[in-house]
Amino acid sequence: ILFDFKEAIVLLMNGNGKALVGAPVDQNQVRLSEFSVALGSSGVVAESARLRQLAFVSGDEASLSVADEQLLRVLGTQSLVCVPLTLGPRCLGVLIGGVSSWQVPGLRPREQLLKSFGSQAASALEATQGANEEASQRVASVAGEYREAARRVVHEANNPLSIIKNYLSVLGSKLEKQE
Repeated sequence: ILFDFKEAIVLLMNGNGKALVGAPVDQNQVRLSEFSVALGSSGVVAESARLRQLAFVSGDEASLSVADEQLLRVLGTQSLVCVPLTLGPRCLGVLIGGVSSWQVPGLRPREQLLKSFGSQAASALEATQGANEEASQRVASVAGEYREAARRVVHEANNPLSIIKNYLSVLGSKLEKQE
């Protein structure tokens, strides 16, 4: 809304920092999680993340990478605006906005605002990822506590059952002798 993007998607840095992977924002973008751009590859999107610089992609450029062409098709636009989500020296991902070709000249003077937005978005993203990681750790901790409690319950139930089993075995051997 702020930059009049027709559509926008987010590609986040993967765990090893060597590729950008699609981050589905809603249920319509679930297939986006299968999309990946290697940072070592050519292309404007990869370069934008590597250099942590704003970039514009036009559909009429002859030297577009396959990933850039796919993103143009996915967004159904003539041009792309690549806003790196940077936090200090790190790039957490890239916000890619789809725009019409006539919008690009109007966005170029707003580059500083786009960069500031990318920094603020990266800060919010990192805070959210930190909260999600903390919640995952709490869930794992609770799951571990439940497993331990279940193990103790099984152990406690097993003790009387073992005693009963032994008594039945002894009773069975005495009954065999007496018929």
